[in-house]
Amino acid sequence: MKTAKSPSYRRTGDQNLIKKYQDDGELLSGEEWWRDHHQIVESHGYRLRQRFLPGWKPSWIGTNLVPDYCEDGHPTDNPEVIDATRVSDGKFVCLKRLERRQAAHEVEIGQYLSTPERLSDLRNHCVPILDHFRDEREPEFEFIVMPLLLPYDVVDFATVGEMVDFIRQTLEGLVFMHDQGVAHRDCAIQNIMMDAGEMFPNGFHPYAPWLERNGETKAKPLRRNDVSVKYYFIDFGISSLFTDPDKPRLVSGNDGHDHEPPEFTMVSQIRYNPFILDVFILGNVYKKQIVQRNRNMDFLSPLVNKMTAMPQARLTAVEALSEFEAIVASRSSVFLRQASYPVHHSAVEHVFRNAFEFFRQGWTMLRQLTRRSTYCGGKGMGTWTS
Repeated sequence: MKTAKSPSYRRTGDQNLIKKYQDDGELLSGEEWWRDHHQIVESHGYRLRQRFLPGWKPSWIGTNLVPDYCEDGHPTDNPEVIDATRVSDGKFVCLKRLERRQAAHEVEIGQYLSTPERLSDLRNHCVPILDHFRDEREPEFEFIVMPLLLPYDVVDFATVGEMVDFIRQTLEGLVFMHDQGVAHRDCAIQNIMMDAGEMFPNGFHPYAPWLERNGETKAKPLRRNDVSVKYYFIDFGISSLFTDPDKPRLVSGNDGHDHEPPEFTMVSQIRYNPFILDVFILGNVYKKQIVQRNRNMDFLSPLVNKMTAMPQARLTAVEALSEFEAIVASRSSVFLRQASYPVHHSAVEHVFRNAFEFFRQGWTMLRQLTRRSTYCGGKGMGTWTS
């Protein structure tokens, strides 16, 4: 048995665990599919990680390393999706395998929302389709390529302002989608992701984002407030596209992750407006993930109640965004900079977290001012950038 020289958290001295890990080096069935089809991926310009290539041997075998802290120690959580590297420029991407008989719909909407004109619209928060290909060696499937994203909540929100920005971006994205005639119909928490590249300057492991890209070093993500973060809607598998303004914009069915919309209670009897459905689903995200989990976000309760009202009384996406902006405009910048206040935190804990947050923000601003002053004094007037 080889003893690895690495940080203590990567190693174990428990012989029972070591024995267990030695027997824990098999791919999942979904991963085996990608391994067996790696040549298709490579022939279209993408490279899978070592774990998904023929001949892979787990790096922890024969050592006292813990698989959770090995780059190749984390299985995929969705057999239809896998991370890869674009060979041409080294960009990390995500590949999704679609059954051909179902692919046309999702590909059509994804590409429709990914035209250069639509991608140039800053309100567009629909995940872009970077590439799409078929391969005669596997005629039952098609493949789409997207940026490598993370779940939007993989890092906790630290301030009120961060949560406000999340709501603003996703509401803008919903308004944009609806302007293009697209109703998502499943814009629940499972289908909201974020481009967190700037939050993780040393990269992140696609299946263990608490680790850096190497899968060994614990990640130290930056604050959302300190970098640029963009949120995206993904998975347009059950979305609806309406391009003819003269045709009714109505649908039926109760698919999707959120089963609470009142429209679904009479789904066998009525057709409903999918755009208004989107407002409910997103409002439910805000209600359950933001407002009900944070004591200092209850100022948005009137908005989310209107977004999750009965269909005839519910706001449109445009109305929801307008009302949201009016509510936020009534709040001071100091309020928006305060720390989040999770319901499980005590008042005393919140006071200390808030004090630390304002100190941290003040220190950051002071450092920026000092660097700006140094730049202007040493090199003449100019625009400073970090």
